[in-house]
Amino acid sequence: MPERPLVLFAAPTVADKERRYGGGSKYYLPSHSRQVLRLTPQFNVLQHTINSGNIYFTNYATGVDPEYTLVFETVGDPRDFYKAVNKLKEEYPTVEWLMELSDSNLNNSDDFYVMDSQAARDDSKKLTTKLFCIMTNQVALNEIISLWNYYQTDEYFKFPKGMAGFKQLFRTLYDVHNWGIEERLEDTGLIEIWEEELQDASLEKVKVQIELFFRSSISKRQEVEGNIKNIVIQTGGEILSCSVIPEIEYHAILATIPREYAQKIIDREEVALVIAEPIMFLKPCVQAVFSSDNNNFSDSNSFSVPTNVIEEPIIALFDGVPQANHPLLKGMLMVDDPDGFESFYEVRERVHGTAMASLILRGQDMSTIEDEIRKVYVRPIMKPETWNNKVTEYIPDDFLLVDKIHEAVRRLFEPEAGQVASNVRIINLSIGIRYREFYNIISPLARLLDWLSYKYRVLFIVSAGNHPEAIDTGLDFNDFKKLSDEDKDAIIIKFIDQDIRNRRLLSPAESMNALTVGATFTDNNDENPIGPLAKLCSDNIPAVYGSFGSGINNAIKPDIFFPGGRNFVHEDYMHRGVVRWRESSTRAPGISSAAPGLTTGAIVNKAFSFGTSDATALVTNKAQECYAVLDEIFMKETGMGVPNEYVAVLIKAMLAHGASWNGWDRLFQGILGISGNSAKNALHRYLGYGEPDVERVKECTKEQVTLIGFGDIAQDKAFIYSIPIPIEFHEKSLKRKLTVTLAYLSPIHPSSIKYREKQVWVTINNGNSLIGSRAEYDYHAVQRGTLQHEIFENDSIEVWDIDQSIELKVNCRGCASENNPEMLIPYALFATFEMAPDCGVDVYQKVVDKVQVKNAIKTV
Repeated sequence: MPERPLVLFAAPTVADKERRYGGGSKYYLPSHSRQVLRLTPQFNVLQHTINSGNIYFTNYATGVDPEYTLVFETVGDPRDFYKAVNKLKEEYPTVEWLMELSDSNLNNSDDFYVMDSQAARDDSKKLTTKLFCIMTNQVALNEIISLWNYYQTDEYFKFPKGMAGFKQLFRTLYDVHNWGIEERLEDTGLIEIWEEELQDASLEKVKVQIELFFRSSISKRQEVEGNIKNIVIQTGGEILSCSVIPEIEYHAILATIPREYAQKIIDREEVALVIAEPIMFLKPCVQAVFSSDNNNFSDSNSFSVPTNVIEEPIIALFDGVPQANHPLLKGMLMVDDPDGFESFYEVRERVHGTAMASLILRGQDMSTIEDEIRKVYVRPIMKPETWNNKVTEYIPDDFLLVDKIHEAVRRLFEPEAGQVASNVRIINLSIGIRYREFYNIISPLARLLDWLSYKYRVLFIVSAGNHPEAIDTGLDFNDFKKLSDEDKDAIIIKFIDQDIRNRRLLSPAESMNALTVGATFTDNNDENPIGPLAKLCSDNIPAVYGSFGSGINNAIKPDIFFPGGRNFVHEDYMHRGVVRWRESSTRAPGISSAAPGLTTGAIVNKAFSFGTSDATALVTNKAQECYAVLDEIFMKETGMGVPNEYVAVLIKAMLAHGASWNGWDRLFQGILGISGNSAKNALHRYLGYGEPDVERVKECTKEQVTLIGFGDIAQDKAFIYSIPIPIEFHEKSLKRKLTVTLAYLSPIHPSSIKYREKQVWVTINNGNSLIGSRAEYDYHAVQRGTLQHEIFENDSIEVWDIDQSIELKVNCRGCASENNPEMLIPYALFATFEMAPDCGVDVYQKVVDKVQVKNAIKTV
C-alpha cells in the first residue's frame, strides 16, 4: 500500500438530474419550387421502380407482397416524420423502420447550408443530414408518391390526419432513393478482394458475407433467409452458416458462389443477389490478418518470474495461439481452445498470440514482472499460414466472426456454454478488420461488443487498427532524410490530415462502450537508422500507421493513445517521394515482446514490432496493475475486494484519468492552422483524449488527491459527489487543477441514429469559479460517447469558504429511448484535485481528513 493511496468518495446525495440546454444548428432550406425541381426526378425513379418490377420478387419471392427499401435523407428535425411513418405503419403493418444514420461531413450548398446566429451562411461548419431507411410494401410506397404529387402541385395542400410529417419531410428532403447496388457494394472492399482472388484460375468459388436488413418478425426473417438461400443455391453456391442475434439486430449468411457469378457482380450486372431488397450489404470474408517475417533474436538477460500466480483470471485475450511454455509466459496462461486451432500451429508460427500475451503480462520491460499476478485467459481465434518464411495469422473465413466472438464471450460467463472464466472483466481484442473502416454505419462486431459490455459488465480494450501503407512525403528520399524532426513532423501531420479518410477506425474500434486505443510513435528501444533507412518523425506523437477520426455520432475515438512502437522507413524506388516501412523484427526500434521458438537455459526469444495491437496490449497490462491497486484500496476501506460488477467501469475510468494532450494540441494547431471556437472539437479526431500517465493515477502525492465514486444510476436520476476543499484562496494566487473522468456502459438501440440507449454525464455543481476554465477538450465532444474526461485549471484569487466543497453531479437521461427508465447503468467517477508544489499546501491530508469525517458521520 503506498503512503498516500487513492480514496473512496463519501456516499453521494440524491438529486434531480441537470436540464440540458441548446439545440442543433439552424439550416437554410430551398424554396418549394426549388424542391419540386430537385426531387421530381428522384420520385419519378421510385415510380419507375414500382412499374418495372424486380426479378427478386418474380423469381425468388413469388406470392410475396413486393417490398421496397427506401432511403430518405433529410436536414433538420425529423420528429414529425417519425410520427407520419408510425401512422403509415398503422395502416400497413409491413412498413418497418430498418435503420437510421447520420452524416455530418457534407459541405454546404446553395440549396442547403448551416446558418450562424445572424442567419448568414456559415461555411466553417459541415452540413449534417439524417438518413432513414424504411421497408414499405407497394401500396404504402404508392401512397408516399401520391402525397408527394399533391405537395409538388400545391405547397399548402392539407395532408391527411397523421400524415403532416410528410409535408415537413418534403420541405427538408435532401435525397430520396431506393437502397440499391451501390449501397450493397460500395466501400465494402468486396470487389477488390474478389478481383484479387479470381487471379487464381483454379479457384472455383468465392466466399461472401450476406448481411440482411434485420426484420422484427421471426417469420419474416425466416422467409427472407429462405429466399436468399435459394438464390445462392440456384447459382451453384453453398450455404456455410447463418446467424441471427436479435439484441444487435444482426442477420447474416455466410456462403460461397461460383466464380462466374462473382464476375457478373464485379461487372455490375443486375443479378438477383445484388438487387434483392432484403440484402443490406455483400461483404468479403477477409477478417483480420497479421504478418511477421518469422525472425527473432535471442536475449540472455535474466528475467524474473512471479512468486504467486492466481489461477482465476480477470483478463482475457482473444487472439492467436501463444507459446504457453515460453520462459517468459510459462505457468501464466489459461489457454482454452474448444475449436482445436492449436493443432494447426507449429511452435514457430505462434507469433501474435505470444507477443500479445507477453505484453499484457510483462509490459515493455520483459525482464520484470509483479510478484503476484493473475493468469491470463487465452481464447484462440486465428489460424496460421507460412509462405516464403513469412508467418501470416488470420481469422478463418469459414465462420462469421460476430458469431465466434459471441460464442467465446458466452463461454466465459454462461453455465450452459461452459462458464470457464466467469470472473473475467477485461477482454483484449487486438484485431482490426480490413475493409471495415468506420464511416457512419456501426459494424455488427462493434454492436456486439457494445451489447456484451453492458450485458456482462465487461470492458473490451480494442485496438484502433493499423494502416501500414506507404507514405507520400512529397520529397526525394535524400532530401527528406536531411530534414529536422520538426520539419518531418509537419510533413507527416499534414499527410495524416490529407489522408484521414483512408485512415479511419477499423472494426470493431468504433464500439461505443469499448476503450479504443491508438498508438504513439514511442518505445523503449533506441537505435539509429543506418544505410538506406531514415527516421520518419519525432518520438512521442500520434503514430501515422494508426487510425484516426471519430466514432458513432462523432464520439471521441480513439479514446486514448499509448506506445505502439517506432520503425524506420526506406525509399520506394518505384515512386518518387514515397517511403515504406522497414520489414525487420530483429532490429530496434520497436516494442520488444516474447517471440516463439525453442530455447535453452536462460536464453529467450524476442522480436520487435509496432502497431496499435502492441499499444492495446500495453494498456491491458496497465489494466491489470490498476485492478491490483483498486483491490487493495477497496480491501482497506470496505474490508472486501473491488466489486466484480463495477470492475469494468472502474478500470475504464482509471486508465483514462491520467490522459492529456501534453502539447499535441499546439503542435497540430500550428501545423494544420486549426483555430477558432471549434478548434478543440477538430483536434479530437487526431488526438482523442491524448496519452494517459497511468502511473500517476495509481497513488496520490502531498499536493494531489484522487477520489473514486461508482454505482448504478437510472434514467432521470442524479447523484452529487463532494470534494471538500478546506483551503483558503483569497490571499494570493494559487495554481490548481481539477481532473474529472466518468466512464459507464450503456445498452444500445441498434437501429436508432442516437444508438446509445442512455446517457450519463457529469457536471460541476458547485465550485466553478474555483476550478476555472477547461484546459483541454471540447465541452460537447466529451459527452458524445461513454467516457467523459475533462481538465480544469485556475490560479486566480477567489473567496472560498473552507467548509465548501466542489460538487460533481452524475446525471442520467434517456438518449435513444425513454423506455425502460428503471434500467440501471453502471458508472465510475474519478476526480483529482491538485495544487502546484510551490503552493506549500498538504492537499492530500486536508481533503482526506474531511472525507473521513463525512464517512464517519454517515456511518453513525
